[in-house]
Amino acid sequence: NITQDCIEGMWGWKQPSYFLHTFMRRQQALDNLPGFEGTKIPVTTVFSGLSMAGEPFLEAWLPIELNWPTYVPVFVKSLLGNLTQEYGQRFAFTLNIYPYFDDSGNRIDPFHPHRCARTVYEDLNFNSEMTKGEYDSKFLSTAMRYRKKMMNLTSVDHTFWIGEFGWSWPKASTLHKPMADCVDFTSEKALVSSYEGFLKWDL
Repeated sequence: NITQDCIEGMWGWKQPSYFLHTFMRRQQALDNLPGFEGTKIPVTTVFSGLSMAGEPFLEAWLPIELNWPTYVPVFVKSLLGNLTQEYGQRFAFTLNIYPYFDDSGNRIDPFHPHRCARTVYEDLNFNSEMTKGEYDSKFLSTAMRYRKKMMNLTSVDHTFWIGEFGWSWPKASTLHKPMADCVDFTSEKALVSSYEGFLKWDL
């Protein structure tokens, strides 16, 4: 069972952070493997877009339903700060970017309840064109905002990895309305376009 004490321990509320200490133990075990001694290969931990919901990263108590409604800590900023302080530029930031599940950004076209042309364009576009200083691509604009947050946290140009990107056809059972009702968004064509765009993306 998930308990509030367990979650507080993970993030280090009034006690050492389980996440941080487990990460350090795994890193030490990796460095002790034959062939890895002294290599200092990059180490990372992976976050989703929710980690960006703060300045520069999420550091808050969030509502959750356990056996009763309560609040639990999610201290991404502290964890990343501790990891970058401990490992320096050996630490690589990693973000999963899923425009498909962007409930706050994806939207239906005005006056067309089952069309979403603008969202489909932004979500599937990987061109580096910009409008008023912003990418027309949601994927690239998210990556750019994340890198700025990295710099705000550390003032150092750390390595930045994209952990995951994906689209779904048939539509995912977890896709929320109104996008679940948009035919263009949930089509096979959108799936093909998303991966073609990603593979052609000029890093």
